[in-house]
Amino acid sequence: ISPGMLDEAIRKRIYHDCRVWELGSPLSYSSNSYDAVTVCGVFTPNHAPANALYEIVRVTREKGLVLFTLRADETPPHFPQIQQELSDSGAWVLVEATEPFPSIASEPHIQHKCWVYKVN
Repeated sequence: ISPGMLDEAIRKRIYHDCRVWELGSPLSYSSNSYDAVTVCGVFTPNHAPANALYEIVRVTREKGLVLFTLRADETPPHFPQIQQELSDSGAWVLVEATEPFPSIASEPHIQHKCWVYKVN
């Protein structure tokens, strides 16, 4: 939701579509639009909510991949429950979950995990 960062992304001319949007709200993309969705450094405490996963799954094509990171030491509310709900409902299948790893060179004590799911 940072227009300044979006301007920087547009300036690089490597992205097809750049929009300011707030995860947790309905996305303006059609269902089954993307082969893969990556969300890194966004799902942190007091940022994008876990219910954003529903929309991310909706816009990802069948057999498409969803990759996201969460802090290993401070899981934001509702992520484990929604991850499990999407698995139990058959919306996605876990492909891989990493062990915690340091993700910020200047702050090695901050560790993240990465999840990859395949959408059904």
